[in-house]
Amino acid sequence: MSNFQIKNLVPDDIPALMQLQQEYARNYPGVQILPGGLYLSPAFHQGQDLFCAYHPNGQMLGFSVVYVQLAGNNGDKKYTVWAEVKIIPTMNRMSILRDNLLDQILRRTRELTLDHSNLPIEMNFQYFPYEIESIAFIKSKGFSYDGSIYTMQCDLSKPILTIGTPEGYLLKPWRLEKQEEREMYIQARNLCFPNAPISLDEWIYFMSSPTWSTATNFAIFQDDQLAGCLTTFWDEEKNRNLPQKIGYTEYIFVCPQWRRKGLASAMITNALQYLQKNGMQFAQLQVRTDNRDALNLYEKLGFTVIQESGIFTRELDFL
Repeated sequence: MSNFQIKNLVPDDIPALMQLQQEYARNYPGVQILPGGLYLSPAFHQGQDLFCAYHPNGQMLGFSVVYVQLAGNNGDKKYTVWAEVKIIPTMNRMSILRDNLLDQILRRTRELTLDHSNLPIEMNFQYFPYEIESIAFIKSKGFSYDGSIYTMQCDLSKPILTIGTPEGYLLKPWRLEKQEEREMYIQARNLCFPNAPISLDEWIYFMSSPTWSTATNFAIFQDDQLAGCLTTFWDEEKNRNLPQKIGYTEYIFVCPQWRRKGLASAMITNALQYLQKNGMQFAQLQVRTDNRDALNLYEKLGFTVIQESGIFTRELDFL
């Protein structure tokens, strides 16, 4: 069967998109199901970065999506692209569908990078080892393994370490209610994650999402300067369908001049206590497997590895 139509995402496509993600996750447990509305956000240009493949009978057969970031420091910039091609498992043998969906995101990536066409472009896919068909497909297109990411989990039924904030610092929940606070956060976060920058518009959209209703930041300040921060939250809708309630600690950073002072440990333990008090049974986070310092810290605080996914990368050349 090769009879399908590909179109950009619009609000009416959200139910079909969610149904496809849920079917995929039933076959590949542990694969993340993202809210469909996220793809209508500024981060994905209001749906222009996601492509839906439909059968004439109205069934969504698959989708592809790109998230393009202009990353790096001033003298060493490049485009980092995170991409996805997902099709319903019954279509696994239909290579023409994957080919067409990949072609759409390659074309879109070229459009989004034209302003700085001289810069390198790195496209990445992330898959669990058991997503065999997807891995075989992207390898056939020149993508190669480039490291792994651990999903780590902390059992919140066990005692949580109490780590105090070092003297001279203030740790507090931080809801970023003022514009200047949001700008301060974005500046510090992008300093710490130059290869994964976020715009102010993207962060404001996140703060308007249902996820932010359960979330808070834990931030550490010294003399009104932001030294470090993390975001902790849970997904009420997702937890309704899980046997245990799971919360998340993400976007953990400490600015360079304040590192190795115990600030990250203080923030994370406060976040774990917050999740525990709100009924979460487990806390999860993700970390690159080669980030040994972070791995050692998370293990010390009670996190253990529960899953590993691979990153598959290719440099794009549109010349």
